[in-house]
Amino acid sequence: MFNLRNENEVLECAEKIRADREAKCNQVEMVERLGRDLQDEPVRTRIGPTNEDVVSHHSPDREQIQRITTIRAAARNFLDAIDQNCGRCADATAAKRKVREAMMTANAAIVLNGAV
Repeated sequence: MFNLRNENEVLECAEKIRADREAKCNQVEMVERLGRDLQDEPVRTRIGPTNEDVVSHHSPDREQIQRITTIRAAARNFLDAIDQNCGRCADATAAKRKVREAMMTANAAIVLNGAV
């Protein structure tokens, strides 16, 4: 395994092996200690909405409806601008889909009160 030429090389190699073993033992001890410490920690509460909150229906209130209407009007104007300036092509279709996605995401932000 080793090609050692003299006693000094043997001693240096032995010292490297010892140091490597010591370092690995220290790493194992640290991991074990961390595991014990984590077991003692209290369970943290979840921050933000649950998955159910995100996927369930949320009926907007009056103020939210006004904000959603503003977003929809802006999206409609942007879609009209795309139609008037880009013509019919794959890129225009992709742009219109992204406007729709942006509008829907903004509306979700309104109804979820920015929780996501």
